[in-house]
Amino acid sequence: MGEFRLAEMAQLARELAMSPTRHRLRHLDGAERLAGMIDPSREYPLSFVTFHLTGFRPRVANDALLDGAALLADVAVLLDDLSSRSPLAIDSINEPLHAADELARRFRVSVRTIARWKSRGLVGRWYLAADGRKRFLISGASLARFVARSGELIQRAASFQVMNAAEKTRILARARALLNEQPRSMHAVSKIIAAETGRAMETIRLLLQRHEPDVLASPIEGAVAVSELSTEQAVIAAARGGESTERIAARMGVPESFVSDILRQARVAELLRTPIQHIYSAEYDDPNAEERLFAPPGADGKEMALYERTQPRVPPSLPPYLQDLYRLPLLTPEGERRLFHQYNFLRYRAELARRRLAAAGGALTDLTEVEELLKRADAIKSSLVQANLRLVISIAKRHLRPGRGPTLFELVSDGNLALFRAVEKFEVARGFKFSTYATWAIVRLFARAIPDEVRWEHRHQTGREDVLLSAGNAAAEPVDNHEPGDLRQALAGGLQHLDTRERVIIERHFGIRPAGEGRPLEEIGRELGISKERARQLKERALAKLREQLAGTLTL
Repeated sequence: MGEFRLAEMAQLARELAMSPTRHRLRHLDGAERLAGMIDPSREYPLSFVTFHLTGFRPRVANDALLDGAALLADVAVLLDDLSSRSPLAIDSINEPLHAADELARRFRVSVRTIARWKSRGLVGRWYLAADGRKRFLISGASLARFVARSGELIQRAASFQVMNAAEKTRILARARALLNEQPRSMHAVSKIIAAETGRAMETIRLLLQRHEPDVLASPIEGAVAVSELSTEQAVIAAARGGESTERIAARMGVPESFVSDILRQARVAELLRTPIQHIYSAEYDDPNAEERLFAPPGADGKEMALYERTQPRVPPSLPPYLQDLYRLPLLTPEGERRLFHQYNFLRYRAELARRRLAAAGGALTDLTEVEELLKRADAIKSSLVQANLRLVISIAKRHLRPGRGPTLFELVSDGNLALFRAVEKFEVARGFKFSTYATWAIVRLFARAIPDEVRWEHRHQTGREDVLLSAGNAAAEPVDNHEPGDLRQALAGGLQHLDTRERVIIERHFGIRPAGEGRPLEEIGRELGISKERARQLKERALAKLREQLAGTLTL
């Protein structure tokens, strides 16, 4: 169980622990809702926190202001503490409950990452299983709120692949070979392997430090000191886990300025690694662009409302843990265009500041400017996403197949991530509605993720796959005037031109061999030891090869 960062929260936790057990569920529900409301960049009065936990607003002379980031982490600790004292039976809960390992597989991250996200708002509770054991689980409501607010964080974390044992063995063998060839510093070895594997140099160096103590015990000339590298790695890891600069410095016995310098260098390195993506418009270079884009609505004398005034109706069939997401107001067409221009303008200015940062060698003023601009852009992106969450729910409900395939919550979670990416790619200057583009992006993702959808719907998007689907179904109708037997024979020849992984993915995804239902790319990817995205890329490459091979026989 973690420690409280704020003395006020530690005291409040002690008071709640001594309250009657009959109030415990109300306190737990309040803490979970509170976690979904907290913005880490803001401060909150203690009375606000107490009210949402207990339902009573205390009268205090001096209402302490609590740091949002520390408060969010402490709410997670509070939930952990209170629920462990009186765990609810799993059978008594009427909403989905998720274990950390299940979410790790779903979001393609490590269990440790899921644990770190507790301090970012992915809070859970202890429940009592049928066998009498306590299990830490995350409710559907808590997960839905976290996904809606933190889609970009999830997307970024999923882009990092966990290093398996085989890859570690290859990297260590390569390191020994490089050191045997000629004297090299560990920095040089790490740099070579990082370039060859596409892994971060930091990751390679940490692996070598852990598994090559004999090499590090006799450092080669020019090698970087292990202690220095270990401290740097530890500082970055602690900060990513939500620990404050002051606490890191005190625990490691180093000055705060030393910790701050390491974290600043890490932030600069991360920003310089890739350009900041945005949709450019020439009007962003206008000296008055910011004043015009961020002027209050109606400042130019024209009446304009950002949001629709009508209150949306919540479908009665919607699960309670998704109803809150449906109550957010819709943007007006003018409000939508305004927010998209603001979002891309801020990211364009951030990219200009990033270039100055590179030219100035990581100057603190430029770093602060980049981060502030990105923070403002992320806030606008969050508004755009939240205003379109009901679109995700609506599309997810249409793609739901009761009794088979993903649940409604799983579809909504995936759809939210597609919505985040759609906001990044949408070109508002073309004049289309964002909902049109977002619908295409979400449906396209569902078509990849749900075999039944690929089989029966949206064939106008991927018509080339119909031939393969028919080949996997003995009762299929003829395609392009070819009988199924001819189709199978042609495909059998075409599949021989694919490499092993491509052939396995095509056969299993489209139910060709073994014959039957197609299987999701995520499941096939796990069997082959690759990510879902890599499996999709191999599928597309295989389809391109099949089109070329069968060009004279079939129309793919």
